[in-house]
Amino acid sequence: MIIGSVPNFPHGTIDPIPDLAAIAKAKNIGLHVDCCLGGFVVAFAKDHGLELPKFDFTLDGKKQQKYC
Repeated sequence: MIIGSVPNFPHGTIDPIPDLAAIAKAKNIGLHVDCCLGGFVVAFAKDHGLELPKFDFTLDGKKQQKYC
C-alpha cells in the first residue's frame, strides 16, 4: 500500500497524489490518502479559488481516504 497526505503535517505541503495513484494502479496496489489536520479545509479549496491537484476518489487508482 502507498500512503500520501493532503496536506502534510506540519508544513501543509501536498504529496503528488495523482502520481501516487498512477503508480498504485500500475502495480495493482492500494493507495491511502490521509487528509487529517487540514483535510476539512482542502475539500473546499476550489470554492475559494485555490487550485489544488486532485486528491479525491475521482483519481483512478485511489482506494482509501481518511479525514479525522
